Amino acid sequence: MATEYTFEGWIGKDASSAQGNLVWGKFQPKRWEETDVDIRVTHSAVCGSDIHTLSNGWGSTKFPVVVGHEIVGKVLQQS
Repeated sequence: MATEYTFEGWIGKDASSAQGNLVWGKFQPKRWEETDVDIRVTHSAVCGSDIHTLSNGWGSTKFPVVVGHEIVGKVLQQS
């Protein structure tokens, strides 16, 4: 998939985002790889591991960061 995408979502700019201080903004997702599945996300949730990431609970987090890996959606493309 050669197309470049710009996504929008809630972004953690620093460790204060673990207290709900996320900022809505645009971000560039990782490059498409042959093993990826393209999903149109309809719902997403933040779980405990996301809070640990936002609060540097597992070491120093490289900010900005977008969390929310618990998703529901529709598969658009797969390899």
